[in-house]
Amino acid sequence: MEMTASYAYHKKKYLQARFRFAEGLVGQAAIEQDTLLRTEIPNNYVTITSGLLGDRRPKCILVVPLITVVGSQKQVFGVMEYAGFEKFSGRNVRFINEVSEIIARTVFNIKVNETTRKLLEQSQRQSEELQIQQEVLRQNAEEMQATQEELKRTNQALEQQIEQVNHAQKRMQVLLENASEIITIYDSTRMIRFVSPSLQRILGYSPEEMIGMNDIVYVHELGVESVDRMFSELTQHPDQSVTIQFSYLCKNGDRVWLEATGTNRLSDPAINGIVVNSRDITERRKADKEARMRGQMQALSENSPDLITRFNKEGRVFYINPIIETYSGHQKDAFYQKQLDELTLEPGVVENWKNILQTVLTSQEKVSAEMDFPSSVGNRVMQVNAIPEYNDQSVVESVLFVSHDITERKMAELEIQSKNRKITESINYAKRIQGAILPNNDIIKEVFPDAFILYKPRDVVSGDFPWFMQKGDDLYIAAVDCTGHGVPGALISLIGYFLLNNIVGSPDDLTAGEILDRLDYGVTHTLRQDNSDSSTRDGMDIALCKINLKKNTLHYAGAHRPLYYVQNGELLEIKGDKFPIGGGQYKGRTNFTTTEIGIRPGDGAYFCSDGFPDQFGGPENRKFSPKRIRDIITGNPDMNMAQIHQVFDQEFEAWKGDTKQTDDVLMIGIKF
Repeated sequence: MEMTASYAYHKKKYLQARFRFAEGLVGQAAIEQDTLLRTEIPNNYVTITSGLLGDRRPKCILVVPLITVVGSQKQVFGVMEYAGFEKFSGRNVRFINEVSEIIARTVFNIKVNETTRKLLEQSQRQSEELQIQQEVLRQNAEEMQATQEELKRTNQALEQQIEQVNHAQKRMQVLLENASEIITIYDSTRMIRFVSPSLQRILGYSPEEMIGMNDIVYVHELGVESVDRMFSELTQHPDQSVTIQFSYLCKNGDRVWLEATGTNRLSDPAINGIVVNSRDITERRKADKEARMRGQMQALSENSPDLITRFNKEGRVFYINPIIETYSGHQKDAFYQKQLDELTLEPGVVENWKNILQTVLTSQEKVSAEMDFPSSVGNRVMQVNAIPEYNDQSVVESVLFVSHDITERKMAELEIQSKNRKITESINYAKRIQGAILPNNDIIKEVFPDAFILYKPRDVVSGDFPWFMQKGDDLYIAAVDCTGHGVPGALISLIGYFLLNNIVGSPDDLTAGEILDRLDYGVTHTLRQDNSDSSTRDGMDIALCKINLKKNTLHYAGAHRPLYYVQNGELLEIKGDKFPIGGGQYKGRTNFTTTEIGIRPGDGAYFCSDGFPDQFGGPENRKFSPKRIRDIITGNPDMNMAQIHQVFDQEFEAWKGDTKQTDDVLMIGIKF
């Protein structure tokens, strides 16, 4: 900012004073856009000059910014500084503020008017210069117009001649591009000298790609001989035309069939080559093939034992094969062009055909159904396949019904179903018998309050079974795994069940190993495996415990099955002997071993059939494995048997997932 006017101020050297925004009181009032009133005036700040009073120091300074609103923003146009002999009153300050707004608006208007005036003067000068330039341009334009009119007359004549030539060339180009044939000219060495533009539309190659090459490389190997023969005959007999057919490779990798007619024009100076006209006959060959196939299908249909009928969308018959005469007793001509309701067939047959036709038309898909078909040869059962047939626009225009007589098959199926039902009933009855004689969780818990039996037969009946007996103070409990599963396994399990009852029920006080020795003898004798010519190899694996809670002893013996015993938080695995009960003669077989364990409160015993560790599943479809069983036992030391039962069940089902159960599963757990 610079000083532009003053009153009662005589210091000439400050009359051209300049201030920056925020510099001094003037700059501070301008940047803050606010009025400043000061009464503490330094002695050398400013004086007021008067003719009567001379120079006197003011008592009050008032600095007012000149502010007005431009657009939506406040703008400072200057600052007025007042010095007074007395302090300015509030009324004086308000008055000065109001006057400052008027002065600011006036300054703004003056600046706008001055700018407008300068722009107007500049516009007038530019207008005068433009008028002078336009006059010069007008004169030049008149001269150019005369020259252009002469050139135009000359060009029009030339353009007419060029247009006539272009039209002739375009007509020829369009004809060549849209021709149904490809015209190719070969020189005497069979190199292409010319090929028509229709090549790109038909085969995908541009003419530039083909000129100068021998295109025999695109001919299928089975057609190369025909092409060679055509050129040879044209060379030997130039007055003849030769026509051949061959498969040709398109640019997109597809193959099309071409029919080519060659003419020798080597002696014509305007052509000097062999002209070959080729056309795409792929669709024609397909049509011929389809016609042959339709003829073959017609012959098959006429002689088919299946009833074949074709309906249009309105249900009118426009084809039916002769077998209808066997089923209806009427000639096939009696059915042609008849609506479904007009057919001389049983009402039930007509109604079923109507429903199937409507389903095909609604779903636009093939429909298969079985239906009863009363006929002149008796009541038959038909397997009907209704197939939609589409036109070129992919719209269903007819439905083909193929009805296959499955009466004999249905009778066989019914007989099989009847036999299966009887077998299933027998197996279910065997399940009830097996379930009635085997111990369950309730029976075991009467003797062992903290115990469980996890039992999962693979089939209805099982080859695995739990066995329990109490004799005096001795408690006998076993997990038995018989050969096989299902009905064969269940039969072996009954042999084992009753043999164990007889052995343990005898007056003899036997150890666990002696019980298994006698069981082995009983199975071998019962199944007659003691003969050298015996063909049966059935037997069983077993884990047997003889428990006396008064003496706190547990005697264990096993055939192929271990005992997992937990004592003082440590897991002890006692393996069974490595030979089964029964199953024929085994080398190195000895008597079964008895292992005695002293029972302490809190001990736990677990034994199971091999169906548990051998179950396939998991992310890599592997066996569950004995290690996972041991991990579950050692990983849950504080759980009771009901909780561990649930853990084993959940882990087994999670591992199995959607995999089929491999074998019968049996696990027994007891906590003392």
